[in-house]
Amino acid sequence: MKELFKQATQIVIEAQMIADNLNGYNPGLSKDKVPLDVIQADVASLARELANLYGKLGEKIRNE
Repeated sequence: MKELFKQATQIVIEAQMIADNLNGYNPGLSKDKVPLDVIQADVASLARELANLYGKLGEKIRNE
């Protein structure tokens, strides 16, 4: 469970980074903004990590 906790904590950190990047995105300013295609890739990566965690939790449930 400790490994699952670590993975979930990392997902939360990455989700907060995505939220911060979206919050700071201003189409009128070009300085210090993360391009939307990079944010989109980050969201896709996070979705894969969530699916992986979901699968690991399902295995744990099945095995207990």
